[in-house]
Amino acid sequence: MIGAGVGAIGFYAAVLLGNTCGGGSAAGYVKWVGAVAVALWLGALGVRGGLKILWLTPLALIAAGLWVVVAAHVIPGGAAGCFD
Repeated sequence: MIGAGVGAIGFYAAVLLGNTCGGGSAAGYVKWVGAVAVALWLGALGVRGGLKILWLTPLALIAAGLWVVVAAHVIPGGAAGCFD
């Protein structure tokens, strides 16, 4: 439970501090669909791995946040400041 909370905080920190609030619709689809795919993939590995769930769940959320940051900066229209 604590691990999932830490992962969620890491996800939101990466997304907000990574300047991912762009307005491009194609970039938005790639960012969020990819983030769901990454989180589900690593989360499923954690569920099937016994005690790996304790560290793979937070890692899945943080990896999904990093996916959003990378996709936002690679795809045109995906990156803009969130606190402007």
